[in-house]
Amino acid sequence: DELADWSDNDIQKLLHYVSKQDLVKALQTSSANVQEAFKRNIPPSLWQNLISQRKAFRCSDKESWTAQEKIMRLAHLIKEIF
Repeated sequence: DELADWSDNDIQKLLHYVSKQDLVKALQTSSANVQEAFKRNIPPSLWQNLISQRKAFRCSDKESWTAQEKIMRLAHLIKEIF
């Protein structure tokens, strides 16, 4: 739940570098807090698109966790850079 404590500005920077596919996978098993943090920083129409893709494209929990790990590695790099 690390991202739940991030500022919206930090999350917006992160979203700039996260692929849509990784985000859809990560949302499969991410916590409600993390989903809410992303939802606040994604335009409503895009958020609805991501959620509908998540429902249409089910991946394994392992794939979802792998995507989450990739996003968290990116998050840590962004924190170091900025």
